[in-house]
Amino acid sequence: MFFAFDLDGKRVFIDEAERGKEYFCPQCGGRLVIKKDGLVRIHHFAHKDSGCSDSWHYDMSEWHQRWQSRFPAENQEITKTYNGQKHRADVLIESHKVVFEFQHSPLSAEEFHDRNCFYQSLGYKVIWVFDVSGQYNNGYIDNYKGNLYKWSYPMGTINGFVPKENPGIELYFQIQNAADENPRIILLREKLEKGIELQKDEEDYLEEYKNDNEYLIKITWAPQQGFSRFATDGCGYDANDLVERFFPSPKTVNNCVRVDGLCDCLIESHRKDHTIYYSGCPISSTHLCGNWDLDISESEYTRIRPCNRCDYSMEEEGTLFCRKRFADLQLPPETMVEVTKKDDYGFVTELMYIDEKGKHVLSLQTFHASQFKSIFELWKEYNCKVAIFKNLRTGYFVKIGRDPEKQYKQYGKVYGYFSKHQYSFGKVSAELYGCDKPEWICVWNV
Repeated sequence: MFFAFDLDGKRVFIDEAERGKEYFCPQCGGRLVIKKDGLVRIHHFAHKDSGCSDSWHYDMSEWHQRWQSRFPAENQEITKTYNGQKHRADVLIESHKVVFEFQHSPLSAEEFHDRNCFYQSLGYKVIWVFDVSGQYNNGYIDNYKGNLYKWSYPMGTINGFVPKENPGIELYFQIQNAADENPRIILLREKLEKGIELQKDEEDYLEEYKNDNEYLIKITWAPQQGFSRFATDGCGYDANDLVERFFPSPKTVNNCVRVDGLCDCLIESHRKDHTIYYSGCPISSTHLCGNWDLDISESEYTRIRPCNRCDYSMEEEGTLFCRKRFADLQLPPETMVEVTKKDDYGFVTELMYIDEKGKHVLSLQTFHASQFKSIFELWKEYNCKVAIFKNLRTGYFVKIGRDPEKQYKQYGKVYGYFSKHQYSFGKVSAELYGCDKPEWICVWNV
């Protein structure tokens, strides 16, 4: 452990501990000794005599300490009591009723279950971060399609854990460490230093990950049988994403940008017959975007500003961006603004700037989520026989050839064919998750 009590009951961090003073275990009250000499890599407290009455096995790796130390000291190693049992959370955030558990060393499925039950009984959400970067780098975990993964030798810790049935538990896998801690990167750099020529796949790997920081994926689906296959939410995270979710970094002028540098990445919208799609602008009806073939009445053309002919639009690598919302603020182009809020789709909803009159906070109108629907709703609305849907959150497509509601009633699951592209799908179907969420559009159907 990295924190202990002194004789006055004050919490003391291991690096602040002084030899010759007495320190005690927060869980059992047993006497501790200081371990910070040349024989140990990680400074810590250890029990002087017998082991602790706390039966849980706590990770003491450098990886674990690095994760834990990213949070404020007052939130680290907090002991809680329930039904006479005392255990310590790696990180506990009382204001959000959240516990973080970081796991690098092996952990039994029983203890994983016990920890979840213990903290949930006290009303806390549990967020787990498992280090599986070694297995990922060795090829045992394969991102074989979109946000779907295969795991050749899944750890038994999470056997039987079904993410969708446990909304009070979040599960993250760290699949990539910082480049300086990546064993394969270290090996490849050593080969280069020795003058050994790298193979093509080694060169590609080094180029892709040479500057990589910690990379995490959030697990959203796994079958009851185990984690030989699992799915994520399609997003990538780093350590700061998890920390700043609860402890936002203080903003300074260095986080500001010029207002004329802000723009929106436009969401694709579609006509019901799917012959035309257009990029919908996230603002009010004064600036509806589409191409000239949009199926609307001629009387409405006066309020349509097609994006491909729009003064506020710009295109980069086939993606349309729009500056209209920020131009409507009528601020001087050089004004430095700070983005203080975004909605679930990444659109800016609030800006802050400071001038000679003081601080100003501006709210911006964006899309309403109601325009996106679940696959169940879209299938009925378009009376589909076969359809292709796009997930607006992840950008992935799925092709479904049978009524999803009937599939769910019969199998308890919905199956479809996944793809990163609208016009090319594999021959093997897979289980679809999230089809009940309002985050889909129908891009084609018969």
